[in-house]
Amino acid sequence: MTGDRKPCGAQQECRYQFAVSASNDLKAKNMENNKLEKLPLPGGVYETTLNNMYKNRKPYSPADPKHLLSFIPGEVLRLDVQPGQAVKEGEQLMMYKAMKMENRILSPITGTIKAIHVEVGQNLPKGTLMIEFE
Repeated sequence: MTGDRKPCGAQQECRYQFAVSASNDLKAKNMENNKLEKLPLPGGVYETTLNNMYKNRKPYSPADPKHLLSFIPGEVLRLDVQPGQAVKEGEQLMMYKAMKMENRILSPITGTIKAIHVEVGQNLPKGTLMIEFE
């Protein structure tokens, strides 16, 4: 860690510069090329360099309660509902095998099934849309 460091209060600004590199020359070059940007945090506002991974990250969006996503990689064993079917919260929708365990997938809400985006026997990665509610 290089740069000036000042104690931070709730409304004070602090100056930090972070660089991780194999050599001091590369570190110095990175510090010259990157301008400092303000990063507001609960403890104060910090000035730091931000990498491209941070700058290009996907913005946070809350989960859509009408979309049922796979929570872990696994396989669809059985579907217990069909599109257009009304379901109540807690009703079983499907069986899902993950980590050698069979998981009962229950309805998180009361509603109607709009679409089923998976098939029996299909292997799914984490975060795949399985069932959509109206």
